[in-house]
Amino acid sequence: MICEVTMLNGRGQWFNEGQPVMRHLRSFENINNNAYCIFIAPNIHTDSAETFWIANTIGYKGSKQKIAPITIK
Repeated sequence: MICEVTMLNGRGQWFNEGQPVMRHLRSFENINNNAYCIFIAPNIHTDSAETFWIANTIGYKGSKQKIAPITIK
């Protein structure tokens, strides 16, 4: 498991964190079977949630990922 944390709330969250979270997880997946990521933020922006949903259901760079976005105030 990897954990990605941000304090960003708005669209900047998606812009700064969306693709890098998926890329970091893919690097971790290359050396760990059954890897997943917990993404923690004060609020999960809609664009971030949708990006991670796509990575989970359709895939990122050829295969599905396991990313769980969690809001913690």
